[in-house]
Amino acid sequence: MPGFGTRYGIGASVSDRNFDGTRTGTNIFGLPVIFPTHNEQFNSSAGINLQQPLLRDLWIDQPRATILINKKRLKISEWQLRQQLITTIAAVENAYYDLIRARENIKVQRAALDYNNQLLRENKKRVEVGAMAPLDEKQAEAEVARGVATLLQTEQAYAVALNNLKNLITQDFANWINIVLDPVETLVAVPASPQLAESWKLGLTMRPEIVQAKLDLEARDINIKYLKNQMWPLLDLVGSYGESGLNTTYGNAISDLTRDNNPNWTAGITLSIPLGNRLARNNYKSAKSSKLQALMTYKALEQNIMVQIDDAIKLLQSQFQQVEAARQARLFAQDALAAEQKKYENGKSTSFLVLQAQRDLTTSRFQELSALADYNKALSGLAQQEGATLGRYNLNVSVTTAPTP
Repeated sequence: MPGFGTRYGIGASVSDRNFDGTRTGTNIFGLPVIFPTHNEQFNSSAGINLQQPLLRDLWIDQPRATILINKKRLKISEWQLRQQLITTIAAVENAYYDLIRARENIKVQRAALDYNNQLLRENKKRVEVGAMAPLDEKQAEAEVARGVATLLQTEQAYAVALNNLKNLITQDFANWINIVLDPVETLVAVPASPQLAESWKLGLTMRPEIVQAKLDLEARDINIKYLKNQMWPLLDLVGSYGESGLNTTYGNAISDLTRDNNPNWTAGITLSIPLGNRLARNNYKSAKSSKLQALMTYKALEQNIMVQIDDAIKLLQSQFQQVEAARQARLFAQDALAAEQKKYENGKSTSFLVLQAQRDLTTSRFQELSALADYNKALSGLAQQEGATLGRYNLNVSVTTAPTP
């Protein structure tokens, strides 16, 4: 099927025909005799026929429309794969940052527990020499017990985070059960200054959902073009050319086709005008209406993407500010603990106030780690909203079709 909808067919055939009859002769006495006969003939033919649409099926017909639409669908499936990869990578990133936070939380809680144990030992010494009431020792013991419980909770949270990450990166969890994933990096806040206009441009061209919607609209346009063409009358130019042969042997019948002894050809025009053509018109109107609905969905998707990117940028900016605020809070808590401890050493404070200051410092450290993890998650989320996750890691996805067996 070449361009412009031209159709052609080539064929050749050889058939034999058997004839049973009689012939008249004479016998040895000169009398007339009728003898039976058997004759065999071979008919051969070969030719080509052409059909060229002049109106309907000229620019597009069902096979070409199907091929073009299937190409769009293949691209849609490729972008669906990209979308799944982006979703998976974003989930792995979030699990990775949660794992780092859980690991660092354990370090913070262990440091707090060490400090509480040290304070408990000091309080015991003071109680033994009568410089402190036993109640202060009990308060320190209670804080140590509370610290142990919190440490167990943070270790459990780390185990859950580790399993969550393993579940995302492997399909063989049983063989990974004893493998410990220990990230080499710590949580940091790398400043980012995304520009809304650039992020919008990126998202409206790289988000898999919007690309799939564009390809779907293009496929609908192909279908509309085909259905519109089907409303035209059928006007075709037709023609054929061939050779034929007739011989008593198979080989001679084949040879007759190459001698150009019996050429034959035809040429003509076929015209078909369906009355009303309601089916084609209704199909065309239905396809246009469906395209309009898809276009409205596409416009809504564009706006949703713009809103999601704007929200992601504002969240990123807010999370960065929270990182700085949490850092300042942690520094203030460190200074407050140092001051309270100094007062305690000089007899101007109590063990309870020191423990409270230590608890505040531990809480502020947890909050700073959470703010750092959330900021890095926000960076990942913005890349996901922009459709830039694969490019962020220099990942190139190419899909090849398997050869037909």
